[in-house]
Amino acid sequence: MLDRIRTRVPPALLVALALMVVVMTAQDVYARALMSRDLPPREAWAELALASNATWFTASLLLALGLAELARRLTGPARTLAAIAATIVGLLVARTIASIYLQHVSMGSAGTMLAFARWSRRASSLGWLVAAIALAIAAARQGRAGLVAGAALVAATLVTFPFEAVAQVIYADDPAGKGWFNLGVQLACIVGFAVALGATAYLLSPPEPEVGAATTPPQIAPLERVGTALVARVVLALGVAVFTVMAIGAKSVGVLKLVIVVGPFGLAVTGLALVSGLFALGRIAPGPRLRFVGAGALATWVLVATSIQTVAAYRLAFGQSDGDRAESPAMSRAIVGAWPNLIPLVGLAALLLLLSGIARLRRDRGLDDAAAAQAGAWLVGGTVAALMLQRYGLTKASGTGEFLLMTVIVATANIAAILAAARMCHKTAWALAADDGAGLAAARIVDGNQM
Repeated sequence: MLDRIRTRVPPALLVALALMVVVMTAQDVYARALMSRDLPPREAWAELALASNATWFTASLLLALGLAELARRLTGPARTLAAIAATIVGLLVARTIASIYLQHVSMGSAGTMLAFARWSRRASSLGWLVAAIALAIAAARQGRAGLVAGAALVAATLVTFPFEAVAQVIYADDPAGKGWFNLGVQLACIVGFAVALGATAYLLSPPEPEVGAATTPPQIAPLERVGTALVARVVLALGVAVFTVMAIGAKSVGVLKLVIVVGPFGLAVTGLALVSGLFALGRIAPGPRLRFVGAGALATWVLVATSIQTVAAYRLAFGQSDGDRAESPAMSRAIVGAWPNLIPLVGLAALLLLLSGIARLRRDRGLDDAAAAQAGAWLVGGTVAALMLQRYGLTKASGTGEFLLMTVIVATANIAAILAAARMCHKTAWALAADDGAGLAAARIVDGNQM
């Protein structure tokens, strides 16, 4: 059954639904626990806001990508309807981007935020409903089972992304006294939506098409892009470490501010290249597609979270005005320091999924897959060493010299970890290219004197 689900439901949809059910459930429970406390710390709210924005952006992006792949598998009216749903969900990603912009970039006033929340929620509810109706119409053409799944999807969408009138019916009027009850209703709606959307996609989609042998394996270019992006991150880490040492040694505040801005910006650019390469592998790599999409989802989460932290660091470094939000400088500091261990660990999980997918590719092509396990060991060892050194070394450094030494050691551990994964990507791409030549016709020495 699980194999049939993997072949019929696009991997991006499966990962998106898993994020909605597992990660968003954990976040909602955490938020409810914070609200039940008298004075929850600012750092906890900063962590929750950062994780929520990153998770919902990643989930909505994956939903759009999954529906787009579903549309490509279909034909006729069903293809058109699925494409409409994918387009609408893709446009709704802009709502998350606008929300992040207002929260962390423009720092809009309280009135602006309330107006945006009200009207964007209405637009989102309408968009999700139209997308669900389009998919339900397409599913209804599959018979009674499709009709039931489509109707369930529309109903689940109405309560998961409710209009104000629907929300007043399904949620208790006293959120302070009925907070856990409302949370249970919300989680039940999310699970129902995930099940209904997955069932609708399963009934609509034909089995995943077989990927035949090609003259040039299509996964070579994305593998090289991922490897190059990881190497670029190593070069960037070296540059940041060198300039940080120079700034501290020369006591140059200007150079340190430049490092604070340029370093994370460079990481964001290389992160985009990494994410695009992983999602490209998730589209075309036979076999381990789900692993590559999962790696892309985790890398996207890290990219969004670190980008928000970059904006907060920029505001703190350059002392930008925060409008009528007197508490925003303290909140910015909390955002910059949020999830110091979780973000690197999520990035580690993304690279481990990448290496797992690479091992499967190598095994399917008859190549040695032990090298991927060795790269994974280097990756885990380097990342854990960097985290431990950062936690117990940098924070307890007694002087500038010791701090600089620990900074170099932490950077070296990170570089060793990332280079292990980058090297595996390039080695596999080159091996696939060389192995592909084995399928060509054997060369013959031709005597030029023969006619």
